[in-house]
Amino acid sequence: MCVRCGMHYRHAIYFTTMSKEKYYCYRSIGVLFRERVSQFGDRTAIKYHEGDINCWKDMSWNSLKNNVDMVSSGLLTLGAKEHEFIGIYAANYHYWHMVDIASFGFRGVTIPVFATSSSAQIKYIVDETELKYLFVGDQEQYDNVLSFYKGSSIEKIIVFDERTDLKDCDIAIYFKDLLLLGDENIDDNLSLIDTYLDRASVDDIVTIIYTSGTTGEQKGVILKNSNFMFALYTHDRRIDVTPNDSSLAFLPMSHVYERSWSYYIMHSGAVNNFMISPRDVLDGMRIVKPTMMCTVPRFYEKVYDGIWEKVSGWSSIKQSIVKWAVVVGKRYAYRKKEGKKLFWLLQIKNLIANILVFNKIKKIFGGRLHMSACGGAALSPRIVEFFHAMGIFVNHGYGLTETTATVTCYKDLNYEYDSVGEHLDDVEVLINEDNEILVKGDLLFHGYYKKQKETDAVFDGGWFRTGDAGIFTDRGNLRITDRIKDIIKTSGGKYVAPQKLEGIFIQSKYIEQIAVIGNKRKYISALIVPAFEKIKEFAVENGIIYNSIKELVSNELINKLISVDIDKMSIDLAPFEHIGRFTLLDREFSIDSGELTATLKIRRKAINTIYKDQIDSMY
Repeated sequence: MCVRCGMHYRHAIYFTTMSKEKYYCYRSIGVLFRERVSQFGDRTAIKYHEGDINCWKDMSWNSLKNNVDMVSSGLLTLGAKEHEFIGIYAANYHYWHMVDIASFGFRGVTIPVFATSSSAQIKYIVDETELKYLFVGDQEQYDNVLSFYKGSSIEKIIVFDERTDLKDCDIAIYFKDLLLLGDENIDDNLSLIDTYLDRASVDDIVTIIYTSGTTGEQKGVILKNSNFMFALYTHDRRIDVTPNDSSLAFLPMSHVYERSWSYYIMHSGAVNNFMISPRDVLDGMRIVKPTMMCTVPRFYEKVYDGIWEKVSGWSSIKQSIVKWAVVVGKRYAYRKKEGKKLFWLLQIKNLIANILVFNKIKKIFGGRLHMSACGGAALSPRIVEFFHAMGIFVNHGYGLTETTATVTCYKDLNYEYDSVGEHLDDVEVLINEDNEILVKGDLLFHGYYKKQKETDAVFDGGWFRTGDAGIFTDRGNLRITDRIKDIIKTSGGKYVAPQKLEGIFIQSKYIEQIAVIGNKRKYISALIVPAFEKIKEFAVENGIIYNSIKELVSNELINKLISVDIDKMSIDLAPFEHIGRFTLLDREFSIDSGELTATLKIRRKAINTIYKDQIDSMY
């Protein structure tokens, strides 16, 4: 029986989770996909663009299946075997999703690689997994592979973007050529695909996701069908997604977060819209008008700042109306989340607030967004509350690649804005004596690929050691305090949580990014990437002349401006948490330079190495 719809399916399987008997509808994601094709047929399954953000195309479930079958057939014709490893090194082309689903046609294992990965990083993954078939996105990724493919295990490179120059490489073809090859051999391969799908098992490995987290060490996280089946089951009991919903996939499909969310969207029969470049996300939202999506905190931080920056330029009357609407919206959202009665007068005021203010602001997101999963880093409670006041349920959660994404998230009631919600059903969460968060359940990964020592190191009696520190609130919600390894101990013996400080100071309109420093040092310091447009405006207003950004960030008035802002926000901090000195940088931290993870978390080890001279100069 399906936990979602109550129907029985011929592919239903049965097994036990956490000593509680549960039904799961499918043995694999591939079987789930075919059931949804049968269920929804000519309804739209996905939408995509091919470079022009203003031109989106629809693809039905039936059409998607035909394309998926051609990809499976093409790979089988090339020589792919049962359980073959298939690499995808590309941005969020809709082809990414096709290839991923197609791999189930021969019980394959998808090896995703972040589109921003260097040639050395992709080479490491190819060598360790002995990949034979690798899909790449565009010229940059293709050239990176060309730099090392000779002498490697790679037998075929398949390129999504037809504008890519293949440079006469004899093992490279375009994706369209793979489709043609698959179509030509489809009659011979369909029965084989069906045979493989019938043999599919919950114990089949679905993917090996390489994650370096914040440490820089690449480890392949093994996830099976059972992991994703469990994730679908638990999410059904926490959130409500219907076939009438539409999601925008703009975070990397190579990350477990967007990938597992996309499986859930498919499971729910909703439409998934694939965004190639995350830089175009707001333009894409205005066009496709999603009802939900998964995001990271930085998205809402930038939108929040943008909204209030725009409001600050309005007349005092308009500003008063906005502030009144926010007060009403917060009161409405608070009573709703607490399960308290919504008095008729409050409902009327909230309706007026929506008409006058919130509906106009929500047009930024296309006008239909009502729920957004959000994770990957800390998010200010003030920002969460603001979007809830608008009627957008920002569902802040916590999870890791090793936990198939979500461990905790908000329920409809009883959540707290400064937490990441409660653990999902049939998931156990424990805080040990070192304040480390431990997790147990069928969401846990099945080890790091070819790294038994590293696997053993993160398990303790069946509990997965997350490496994150946290506490439970009185209501049972989880609150993340920091990464265990990131906790700073000053030379004076004081412990400082850098993420806490970064979460405070990032709220300054003059600060774009910040990395707090101070381990084994006598005081706390910081590397700060200023909001360049803001300090440029300040420079113009104050007659500051400069010839470069480097010269601007060195200006005494600019440094004083940010110093005053930092002091204002440090009022409630302990003396040892105050920033003693800071250095303004002339460029942003980036994924490409190795300073940020794919979910925009700071890689502190890399930061400390890259900026060693600047850090030393502050002490």
